[in-house]
Amino acid sequence: MSPAIPLTELLAAARSVTTTFDLIPEEPVPVADAGALVPLELSQVADRYARHGFAIIQLPPGPFTDKSLLALAESLGLGEPFLPPLYRLGGTVATVSRISAAANEGTVDADHPSFARTVGQELHCDGTLQDIGFIKASVLLCESPAAEGGDTTLFNASAAFARLLMTDAAAATALATPGVLIRQANVNGSTEVNSGPAFTVQDGQLICRYCVSGTDRWAVPADVTEADLWRGVEFMRWASQPISPFFARLRLGEGQAIVFDNTRISHGRSPYSDSKTQHRCLHRSLHLTHPRGVRTHQDQTHADTEPRSTGAARTLGTYPGDAPLGPPPALDPELAAPLRAILNELPMPLTPELIADRRARTTAGTLSDEAIRRGGAFDIEEAAFPGPPGAPDVRVIICRPTATPGPHPVIFNTHGGGMVAGNNRSIELADELDRAEELQLTVVAVEYRLAPEHPDPAPLDDCYAALLGTSENADRLRLDAERIIVSGNSAGGALAAGLALRARDWDGPRLLGQMLQCPMLDDRCDTPSAVQLARAGLWDGASGLAGWTALLGDRRGTDDVSGHTAPARATDLSNLPPAFVDVGSVEALRDECAAYAMRLWRAGGQAELHVWSGAFHSFDHWVPDAAVSQAAKRARISWMRRLLAS
Repeated sequence: MSPAIPLTELLAAARSVTTTFDLIPEEPVPVADAGALVPLELSQVADRYARHGFAIIQLPPGPFTDKSLLALAESLGLGEPFLPPLYRLGGTVATVSRISAAANEGTVDADHPSFARTVGQELHCDGTLQDIGFIKASVLLCESPAAEGGDTTLFNASAAFARLLMTDAAAATALATPGVLIRQANVNGSTEVNSGPAFTVQDGQLICRYCVSGTDRWAVPADVTEADLWRGVEFMRWASQPISPFFARLRLGEGQAIVFDNTRISHGRSPYSDSKTQHRCLHRSLHLTHPRGVRTHQDQTHADTEPRSTGAARTLGTYPGDAPLGPPPALDPELAAPLRAILNELPMPLTPELIADRRARTTAGTLSDEAIRRGGAFDIEEAAFPGPPGAPDVRVIICRPTATPGPHPVIFNTHGGGMVAGNNRSIELADELDRAEELQLTVVAVEYRLAPEHPDPAPLDDCYAALLGTSENADRLRLDAERIIVSGNSAGGALAAGLALRARDWDGPRLLGQMLQCPMLDDRCDTPSAVQLARAGLWDGASGLAGWTALLGDRRGTDDVSGHTAPARATDLSNLPPAFVDVGSVEALRDECAAYAMRLWRAGGQAELHVWSGAFHSFDHWVPDAAVSQAAKRARISWMRRLLAS
């Protein structure tokens, strides 16, 4: 069993990890002769293997057999494949395994749980009974792909662990403790086990063996707390989801081979199905060395191997700073217990599978007409304004105070919901009505289309169309078009800030102010707080990543994102209406909100910034009676009162 690794050694090794799934080349490395790669071909393979932990190679026309794989492995400098002793128990002597449900039928591999079945395979590292770091490289050669499915899934486990180590050292150390991961054989009648750490350090390099297949299980060694271990396990579970920057999926075509680093990358397979004419068949070999020309992780940190790219050269969703991050700030005492209760009932983080759940919860919390009227304090009018070109009309609800005749100033509300949920009667409307009742304002709340069914720019287009309709029909609706304040929470805050930018840039309505409550402003999700709170709080960094991905798809984190959509991207923040920005200190959005306020000041604008100590995302909605929640509500209404008076 590997010895325990000191934290200082883990940190040093983690800082040298440069593996990234950013800017993975779309085309494989073409080779003219699988058995005789020329220096340029070897260099390309080694470069991709070093940067990404794997490289895909296109062989010349086939046939593609185990001999093709052996020739390629020899040419890559991998030498003879390693045959695990476990396989010899079944009489196997071939050093190249065949992975094919169709081709293995009736052979010695017919009962192998992954070689001879079409089911998916969870993430794992090769070498069930070998110690961590023993098998260095694996090669898969596709003789023929499946008729459907059979994608190879890759998890950048070493980089994910490095991030965890910087944000939750106790959880990361638990995963690096000897005996924490137990792997059990399930072929050839063997039930032998091998236990060890999921991560360790060897020769100064971070080594991974992250496995979650059906025969792998976690154990709690004597010097590890269960809470630390499960935080680490949960973080890695999130980091290996398809929405994560540490996840990649690819489909090998005929004659394509992938060579990957078994000490940095975990891999798996999606289920597949064959047809009468198309049968999936891959050949696999295991090796005890890395490809020729690949340098160590430490060597890769030198300047001559900096990623070559035309865009941002850091991993999306990864804090690029050098200083390690501490643990999340402590919660306010009045908020800690309620947050635990909320998280016990509310599945987190947001994933594509949970969007329906979020929408159902929003619907359940929708305000009725009676709740909005507040005993006659407001009249309600439903209206529709022309939508964006080619889109349906945009519906709004107009809530007018009855105590004064008007025309009234307007709170133009864009609801929250992570870009994927919510409606214009969401529970947060109650807070807008609190302010409107006290200050005698009309609330216009917009119902915009939601992602992912309606990706960017649909939500902002709808909101802007409704803003134009509100302004252009102000006289008829008894509204003061010169005093419109856009206001939103979370995703609604992003839309409110985007409306202020778009109204300025498109010569739209002249807004009086913008109230941005814990707004989502930056799709890159790479601020220190986004990493520090990647799996902490109510709307954590993982949820932000999911929301932005639903809205932007593959454009998230690239240069192809408008500053109107992600206001932190806007290069010019001058000539914007006064802003109120507030956010909790214990939420992933903290740093992008503070940075946005500071940029407004630098541009000569007005901004009032509040960072509520110990508060999580939307804390005042969930725990309205807490002292910090009451302080936040007073600050918002005070700002709005002063703004209207000016």
